[in-house]
Amino acid sequence: MTLHALIIMVVLLAPYSLSANETNEASVKAITEAMKHDLDEAEDLVVNALKSAPENAEINFLCGRIMGQQAEDSFISAYSYATKSLNCLKKAVELAPKNIDYRMGLIRFYLGAPAIAGGDEKLAKKQVEEVYKVSRLHGLKAELLYLNELEEAEAYFALLKQAVNEFPNVSEFHYRLGLQLQQQQKYTDAHNSFTKAAALTEESDLKYSLNALYQVGRNAVFSEMNLEQGVGALNQFIEIGQTSPDLPPLAWAHLRLAQLAKLLNEPVMMEQHLKKAMSSDDKELHRIVRQLKRQAEEAA
Repeated sequence: MTLHALIIMVVLLAPYSLSANETNEASVKAITEAMKHDLDEAEDLVVNALKSAPENAEINFLCGRIMGQQAEDSFISAYSYATKSLNCLKKAVELAPKNIDYRMGLIRFYLGAPAIAGGDEKLAKKQVEEVYKVSRLHGLKAELLYLNELEEAEAYFALLKQAVNEFPNVSEFHYRLGLQLQQQQKYTDAHNSFTKAAALTEESDLKYSLNALYQVGRNAVFSEMNLEQGVGALNQFIEIGQTSPDLPPLAWAHLRLAQLAKLLNEPVMMEQHLKKAMSSDDKELHRIVRQLKRQAEEAA
């Protein structure tokens, strides 16, 4: 039985077996699972769920996400999907005005969609102001998103430094500041920011802590400094072994370790990690591997 058929059955049987809340929870679970592997099925599920629970904020938010992704993937129906996405996101915010995730979703829509499909920088800014009313911390995150999307580089960097000072225990701010410093080739300062980010392991910020571990190693490759710390951070990243679209693939961590091994004059270690890196089918990774091997052969 498909997820689609299952959720229809659950909805039909709900008056006799489940409360409305339980039915909505089942709907959310089925929709979320379908989003991982079949967006069309997720769309069918969320449309049916909304018929039964049009005033459920979470289902409306999932509708906004699904229709937004469909808009990105579609050409002929992109405008129609974008309109549905915006309507669902606005409804979710209306139903749960203090929910940060819903407002952030609406901000991303306003910043990412073209004007003809509902994109609007002024409305995005208004939502940022609303987030500040709920939470200073999340207001800063929302404004950073806003400034970054508008490519306001100086204002973004200044606000990041302010955010780090105000919330020194938030990994995300240290991580993002490290990326900016690394881009400016201020490698020592970037290393310090990434190290601070990696040390802060709150569950809500875990993806930033893990990304920071990878960046400690990557920054060591670029700067040719802090090599041993870079090796240690990358080994820790690999040992944790989490895989997620939010994290660099493990193959890239092995490639960075191979690059550090070359800098440390450790050819055996370099070969070991190159073999593991080559398990990836990433063309850019393979290009760097070939370049690294040529450099090693020329130096031999």
